[in-house]
Amino acid sequence: PSATGFLFARLSTVSTPILWVQDYISRLENGNLYTPGLRAFGIKVPILQVHVSRARDALYAMEEGAACSGLSAVIGEIHGAPAALDFTATKRLALRADTSGVPVFLLRGSDPGVLSAARERWRVTSLPSQQHPHDMRSPGAAQWSVDLFRARGCMPGHWVAQYDPNAARSTDRLGLVSRSDIGAMDTGDQSISNRSGS
Repeated sequence: PSATGFLFARLSTVSTPILWVQDYISRLENGNLYTPGLRAFGIKVPILQVHVSRARDALYAMEEGAACSGLSAVIGEIHGAPAALDFTATKRLALRADTSGVPVFLLRGSDPGVLSAARERWRVTSLPSQQHPHDMRSPGAAQWSVDLFRARGCMPGHWVAQYDPNAARSTDRLGLVSRSDIGAMDTGDQSISNRSGS
């Protein structure tokens, strides 16, 4: 859930549909998207959900979706490190995203950190929400601890990501604040791979 929230906060200003592909184990562990809850992140576009049985089918659906210029993004959720999700498969996704300009994101629960052609690799964990401005007993805006541990063209780093739901629609609603308390990351974290380099 933390990686999903962080990703949708990054996509809060998109204007065309998003393709979301889940393999069977990811759907069992995380369930379906709660699309009304996405409104809290400013998502107002349709989410096209595709449920498949195998990782191979998820990769195929993601690659085909990345070729569709009518989409804002393609998101795939694949559990672990199945044999189909090798370096060649991630390279094909990266090349398709580069060619079409449609960003492709891969959410991986129980990621053992295998080799990938992703342009960026993030590790995301949830943090307590910010203080609610009007009710001390209610949760405020979402926050995450994010670690960019592999990237092309930019320095890795560790930040607290804060989502501002009140920012103007035309501006970036996700802010990154540098952290000085960088420590070892828990092995149970979810990771996000961004194939498009954005």
